[in-house]
Amino acid sequence: MKRSLAVLLAIALTLMAVLPVAAGGGGTTTTVQTGAQITGAGDDPFVKAKWESPDMDPCKAGVQIIPNPAGPLPGQGGETEVWVYAVVSDPNGIADVADVYFKIFHPDGSLKLQVHMSKVPCRQAIGLVKDAAAKGLIKFAEGYDLEDVLWQLDCEKKQAELWVGKWIYEIHQPAGWYTTEVTVVDTDGGIGKFSNSDTEIVSIVQLALDFTSIDWGNLKPGVPKWIAGDDNFVPGDGKPTVWNQGNDPASLRIHNSALVGAKEGKKIVKFDVRMGREYYKYLASQWVTLIGPLLPCTPRQIEFSVFAPEGLPKDTYSGTMDFEIIHYQPPA
Repeated sequence: MKRSLAVLLAIALTLMAVLPVAAGGGGTTTTVQTGAQITGAGDDPFVKAKWESPDMDPCKAGVQIIPNPAGPLPGQGGETEVWVYAVVSDPNGIADVADVYFKIFHPDGSLKLQVHMSKVPCRQAIGLVKDAAAKGLIKFAEGYDLEDVLWQLDCEKKQAELWVGKWIYEIHQPAGWYTTEVTVVDTDGGIGKFSNSDTEIVSIVQLALDFTSIDWGNLKPGVPKWIAGDDNFVPGDGKPTVWNQGNDPASLRIHNSALVGAKEGKKIVKFDVRMGREYYKYLASQWVTLIGPLLPCTPRQIEFSVFAPEGLPKDTYSGTMDFEIIHYQPPA
C-alpha cells in the first residue's frame, strides 16, 4: 500500500510540473536539483585554439613570415615581429586563469625565448578570431571549432578569453619551421598546453654593396690594375665590400660589360675577381659565380682587376658591372 502511494505521489508531482496556468490564476514553481563538488584545486585550464600572424603567403600551408633583412648598415634592421594569439578557458571559471605565456623553439628544437601574453578585450577578441578564421590561420585543439570558440568568447557569457603576445625574429637566426607552445596557468598552478610547428621563417638572401662604381683610374696597357677591398662595410670608402643581409648562406654572381673607349670605340674585355680564396679570370659578357658562401651578418671584402692589352689607344673607357645574389650553390 505504501509503495503504491509513493508511485501515485510521484505521478502527481510530475503532472503538477506541467500544468498550465489559467488566466487570472496563481503561478506554479518548477524545482530542479542542484549540486557541486569541491575537489581541492579543481580542474586544469586549457587552450582551445591558437594562431600566429602575419601570414605573408596565404597560398601555402602554415604561416609564412618573410623576415626583414639586415641593414642598411651593420647593426641595424633585421628584426621582424611575429604575433601569437591563444583562446583559453578554465572549467572553474575564466576568472581562475592567472597567466598565459608561450615558448618559441628554433627549427632544431632548442628554446629561443618565453613571452608572457596579455588579455584582449572581448569585443576586439571576437573580431580578431573571425578575421583569423576567414584567413584559415586558426588551429583548434581537439574537440573545438569556430562556433564553440565564438560562443565562449561572447561578452555576456565570458566562458573564454583571447590572449596575445609577440616575439622578435632576428635575421641572424636560422630560417625554417619554428614551434610555438602556449601554456595557460590557473590560480592553483594547474596548466594546459597547446603546441604545434606552424610558423615558417622564410629563407632569404639579399645583397648590399658599399660601392656604387668601380673606377680603376689610369691604366697602363699590359699591366693588370686592381681595386682592393676590405671587410668593413663603409659606403663610399673606396674599399669594396659585399654583404649578405639575409638569413641563409648565399653565392654571388658577377657579370661585366666591355669597357668601351668614348672616342675610338676600342674595348677592354679581360677582368679578374677575388673574394677570399676564390679567384677567377673572365671575359666581358661572361657570368662568373663566387661560390662562397656569403654568410649572413658577415661583410666580405671583394677585389676587382682589369687588364688592358698593349696597343690600345689613349681614351676614356666605360662600362657596367652586374651583381646577383643567389642561395648558396655548393660545389658539384
